[in-house]
Amino acid sequence: IMMGIWGRGDRKDYATFQITIYLSVGALVALVGLVALYLEVPAEARTFDLVKLQQHLQAHPLAVGTQRWIFGLLLLGFGILVALWPFHTWAPIGYASAPTATAMLHAGVLKKFGLYGLMRIALPLLPDGAPAWLPVVAVLAVGNLLWAGWVAMRQRDLNLLLGNSSVAHMGFAFLGIASLAVVGLTGAVVVMVAHGLVAALSFGLSGFLYKQTGTLQMDQLGGLLRPLPFIGAALAMALLAGCGLPGFANFVGELLVLLGVWGARTLPGAWIGVAAAWAGLIIGAVYALGAVRTILHGPLPVQWVGLTDARLWRKSPFVVLLAVLLLFGCVPRLLTDRVAPATAQLVNRAAKVNPQGPVNPLLAHGP
Repeated sequence: IMMGIWGRGDRKDYATFQITIYLSVGALVALVGLVALYLEVPAEARTFDLVKLQQHLQAHPLAVGTQRWIFGLLLLGFGILVALWPFHTWAPIGYASAPTATAMLHAGVLKKFGLYGLMRIALPLLPDGAPAWLPVVAVLAVGNLLWAGWVAMRQRDLNLLLGNSSVAHMGFAFLGIASLAVVGLTGAVVVMVAHGLVAALSFGLSGFLYKQTGTLQMDQLGGLLRPLPFIGAALAMALLAGCGLPGFANFVGELLVLLGVWGARTLPGAWIGVAAAWAGLIIGAVYALGAVRTILHGPLPVQWVGLTDARLWRKSPFVVLLAVLLLFGCVPRLLTDRVAPATAQLVNRAAKVNPQGPVNPLLAHGP
């Protein structure tokens, strides 16, 4: 509704229609899966309390075949909501047409609901159905990383670049889930948190640029670091954080996901996923650095000479988002130590094995 009323661009009506159709279908499919799960439980044990339902299913698990098709429904429904490739096309055009606040809220927060559903409902309640689908999840995650990253490289509109970049980053979260390892799942949660911060920061900065210039076509911008030193520096940091620069939270999450996938027992040929993820990181660095060069460096067009940088009250939300990204990037245990126990329980339940080794080996002797 907000996109249809306050959206921008000539394609806002098309984007509104597409995002409505995709998200409605995804929610409907997920609802069918949840209703099917509810009905498969004996009448006397039916409940919407996830804790009680999980306890019942631990003692009286559903048939493996039943778990598989219900897990497939939940994967499809939740996957559409998170823009899992190839059901991702609603996201870039939607974010490009949405008002700034809407793009910040949806990309930063609401988009993670599907991942939460997979980790909170599908994996713990349907542990025997998950292994059959995890290789599929890994393959589709590679599609997110490579296809969306490649498309982002070809964009000339900053919001379309950020939208495709957001889709690509979701590939790391799905890879972490597919690993079904404590390290990988912990990394997936860190990626979710980091992506939420980066997405909100990036779309907020692009909204500021749009309000100042009236355009997000990168070839019409250039040299903006001189009149907008704070906004330019923040945009450069946001783009570099998104492509996994060390020191930011994204780096920690992506590294943990790579470690989890490398040692995954559920993924045959896991090295292919690791190689694809590295390729996705390289692609991300290419379009991030290209955007920084095009928007912030080079000659300053005459029409942008009079631009003014953000005032203090406008800087404050950007400073907070950057500070949290740096905090979790430099002291990741503030986040991982709280996430790891929950992911360990999830692995014990879903994989039916005890996790071996430290939960976060790279940080065992770190901050």
